[in-house]
Amino acid sequence: MKHVAKSLLAAGATAVCCFAAPAHAQLQFGRMDTSLYLGGAVGASRFKHACEDVPVSCDRTDTAWKAFVGYQFTRNIGIEAGYVDMGRATANGFVGGAFVDAKAKVRGVELVAVGTYPITNQFAVYGKLGAVRSRVSVSATAVVPGFAATVSDSSRTTDFTFGLGARYFITPNLGARAEWQRYQKVGNDRVGTDDIDVFSLGLLYAF
Repeated sequence: MKHVAKSLLAAGATAVCCFAAPAHAQLQFGRMDTSLYLGGAVGASRFKHACEDVPVSCDRTDTAWKAFVGYQFTRNIGIEAGYVDMGRATANGFVGGAFVDAKAKVRGVELVAVGTYPITNQFAVYGKLGAVRSRVSVSATAVVPGFAATVSDSSRTTDFTFGLGARYFITPNLGARAEWQRYQKVGNDRVGTDDIDVFSLGLLYAF
């Protein structure tokens, strides 16, 4: 009887282990395997060349944010689409007796491939590579006593983007990530071109 009881206990323990192991792995992996996810991020942008040769006070940094949705096909390969506000560069001051106020702001819709390399069950690093459809808007106002004039222009361009980041799942569904992304040669000859770096912290929810 004792041998039968021991055999039943051993079989039960084996079954529990076999059942619990996949469940535990899924909990630890979060949603690093196949999943749909969405999220948002906020951070800072830096226009690389916006203030070169500008004779007045110039600020090439601003707040940036993005909203995104993605799909993880495997643990290593995914795709992501998003809307990004890259902020703006501003310059103002007196030039030849006139006060000049100029702005350049950039927004875009992007589509990128995402390559992920898991380090642990919850932590992974990733790289992004793709394209962004950007809208660049520029404006400048010149003010002299009794007179003001404003000129503005905008343009849409398709530009190259790439980035690196790290992701950590806080719970099986909720993840946090830190990211750097470069938007390369955004704009054209009409509105000007620049390289824009966006540094951001974000949250994502995997289904």
